[in-house]
Amino acid sequence: MIIFNYTINEILDQSKIISLYRANTSLNAGIENALEELGIHEKDNDLLEKYLKTGCGLIADALSGYARNLLDEDGTTELEAFEFDATYEDVTNSIVYRVNMPDAWPTSAMHLIDDAIKDSLENYVIYRINKQKGIDASSNFDDWETALGKIRSLLCRRTEPVLRRANTMF
Repeated sequence: MIIFNYTINEILDQSKIISLYRANTSLNAGIENALEELGIHEKDNDLLEKYLKTGCGLIADALSGYARNLLDEDGTTELEAFEFDATYEDVTNSIVYRVNMPDAWPTSAMHLIDDAIKDSLENYVIYRINKQKGIDASSNFDDWETALGKIRSLLCRRTEPVLRRANTMF
């Protein structure tokens, strides 16, 4: 079993930083009040957490094909494939994904899936909050879709290629 674990505050803080980079770019372009309008702030936390939970569910759906028959170390207790605001290894407010990977899956891709999950979560939060504020969020939506597609693509990798025979008709 492979476990992906993220703290809620870490994802939200990173989303805020990314939004401030965009605001800073707009400030440099001469747009007044860009930090207030484009930045994500502490006052947005409740809404951000709601959007993060929705984004987490979408990622859990992408991982669901590998999230069956998850058992603890003893092999007796079934574990949840996805938990939001959980305590994991003494860390509170965690997002936890658990998946079983087939033997043919290259474990070297695990860090790539980890990065894609983080990117997906951050961009989904930024996309939703910008949409809520009436700000063009198309680039964040595209980045979110790209990261989600990357997760799915990485899950389909194998250590050895699958041989497929072409249908030939004579």
